[in-house]
Amino acid sequence: SYCCLLLKLPVGVQSFASWFVEREVSCYTYLEPDEIIMNFGVLPMSKSTFPEIHIKVEKKSSDIDITQEERNNREYLYDPDDIFELKLEIPPVLGVDLQYVMETSSTEENMSKFVSAAESGVIGCEDRRASGRGNEVVEFLISDTEGEQPIEINAGWATGHEAVTLVEPVKFILRSSSSLDTETEILSNIDDNVEEEENTRSDSNSAEPNDDLASNQSTSVEEDDDYDSSTETTVTMEKEISSESGSESKQENNILLEESSGRIGSKTVTPEWSSILGFF
Repeated sequence: SYCCLLLKLPVGVQSFASWFVEREVSCYTYLEPDEIIMNFGVLPMSKSTFPEIHIKVEKKSSDIDITQEERNNREYLYDPDDIFELKLEIPPVLGVDLQYVMETSSTEENMSKFVSAAESGVIGCEDRRASGRGNEVVEFLISDTEGEQPIEINAGWATGHEAVTLVEPVKFILRSSSSLDTETEILSNIDDNVEEEENTRSDSNSAEPNDDLASNQSTSVEEDDDYDSSTETTVTMEKEISSESGSESKQENNILLEESSGRIGSKTVTPEWSSILGFF
């Protein structure tokens, strides 16, 4: 009789990690959905059987702690020459059966690279890729001083001769170009605007007495205009009264003339004149 012993060996997984990191030709295949690795298309995170698997990041070379906001956003701040420790946070049920590959989006060695391999892994593709098993740690150095673009780390995992599944990538952003510095700049601009507004308000207050003076002068001019108007009205009324008085005088003179004419026309004269007229 024969006894058959079946052993579960991570041959397929080991082949995936070695093939994808150590072989130069594999460096032209990327950790992206639908890329073919070991005859299988790469699966996006949305099709993962363990979507809780993610990259855990810790700082090794800096005294500045990673904030909870950075972890929540998967965006980590760095200073040039910072070293980070990276590993996959995985469910205990998978254990050492899981192997992974990580790669950096940086294409220049002097910007970022893997500097320490995991215990059972390797580094390859010009130090842009690293492999490991289970929750083993790899170390990642960032030397970029410009920070024009965030540096991204992608990772994929598998537990046998099966499709590689992607996890959510993480980003590293230069501290001086981060949103935190942008917020500081915004606060500084707010302080400048408040100071400018206070100066403007102060200038406006110092100009108010002049405005009051101008207003008083305007009121005086209006009063003068009212005075001139009332004076003109008075003069006009006096002229009218004078004209009416003149008309009345003219009417009285006309009446006297008419009376005198009437007397002469009717020869109504005094006795003295009648004797003189009788003589003629």
